[in-house]
Amino acid sequence: MSSCPKISKCPMFPLFVDGTALAVIKALYCEGMYANCERYKHVGRGLIPPRDLLPDGRTFKSVPERKP
Repeated sequence: MSSCPKISKCPMFPLFVDGTALAVIKALYCEGMYANCERYKHVGRGLIPPRDLLPDGRTFKSVPERKP
C-alpha cells in the first residue's frame, strides 16, 4: 500500500504527545488505508478538515482518557 499524499503536512500530528499513539494512527491510516481517513475524505471534497479531526471521525478532545 502507498502512503497518504498529505502525510508530510498533516496538521493533526503535533497534537499527539504520545509517539506510540501517533505511530498507531500512521500505521492504520496514513501509511495504509488512507482512503478510509476522514481527514483525507474532507480534502477530497474540497474542505479543510478541522485540525483536531481524527482519521476515524472523532475529534481529538472527544477521545476518552484512560484511567491509570
